[in-house]
Amino acid sequence: MFAKAILASTGFRFPVVVTGDDVTAHKPDPEPYLLAAKLLGADPARCVALEDSPSGVASAGAAGCLVVAVPSLLPIDPAPGRVVVASLTGVNMEVLRVLAAQAGISG
Repeated sequence: MFAKAILASTGFRFPVVVTGDDVTAHKPDPEPYLLAAKLLGADPARCVALEDSPSGVASAGAAGCLVVAVPSLLPIDPAPGRVVVASLTGVNMEVLRVLAAQAGISG
């Protein structure tokens, strides 16, 4: 699988990887994020998605996830439950806490 090979080359390890091969409906449908949350045993509302495209942002948002958007080719506007940043380098736990608080999630 292409995605797993790319991820392996980064040294990052994820307990779950969901690709287009794993779902019947693709972004902007929420199925990819809903499947990932299910496989993790997590409530999508307590998940944070990192996205770079409007269709990915729509998918994650429709699944109920909080979204950190790093626009690449097309602009993405801030919205409730979504923060837009120029780079992930500035994203830390405080940014995620503020995002969750804005969405009414505590703890």
